[in-house]
Amino acid sequence: LTLTVTGTASNAQLEAGSFPTSYIPTTGTALTRSADVASITGSNFSSWYNQSEGTVFASARLSDPAASQVNGYNKTIFSLNNNTNNLAALWISPTFLTVGFYVRSAGSLEAYVQPTSIAANTLQNIATAFKENNFNACVNGTIGSLDTLGSLPLNVSNLNIGTPFNGTSGLWSGHIARLTYFPERLPDSTLQAITQ
Repeated sequence: LTLTVTGTASNAQLEAGSFPTSYIPTTGTALTRSADVASITGSNFSSWYNQSEGTVFASARLSDPAASQVNGYNKTIFSLNNNTNNLAALWISPTFLTVGFYVRSAGSLEAYVQPTSIAANTLQNIATAFKENNFNACVNGTIGSLDTLGSLPLNVSNLNIGTPFNGTSGLWSGHIARLTYFPERLPDSTLQAITQ
């Protein structure tokens, strides 16, 4: 590639990927991008979160699944948590190309739904729904098996995007196009409709 700049360019970024990523300021030395993670906490979270039920829709694509397998962790799209192992989380396995939604309360696994396998490097529309003894997930219109036993996570106080509650493993490796929260457990037929 030959790039000729006319005039003055104070910032430039050239990438081989299929979409641009956020700017990385450097001072002449190559740098590795830190993980992009976001969280909502405190009253910014509690003002809209319903502790008794909910539905989360995500549209996301895992980048380079082969490279993402290096540390062996599933890649977390979102986690509703209280900075401990009380959480509801959605992930994609780069090793097996599967989607999983699980709920833990006081450290115990309460619910687990793994609806279907996915194709590599493609945008996935995923909906997860949760209410006590009523958990499910849907991927691109394929509904999982309803899990009818389990409690909700205790005292959820955060939404983490791109990371589980501890922020050290399972960091997302890809792009999240959309994340939408509904303060009610939508019916399975609606999960199928919104993910097609």
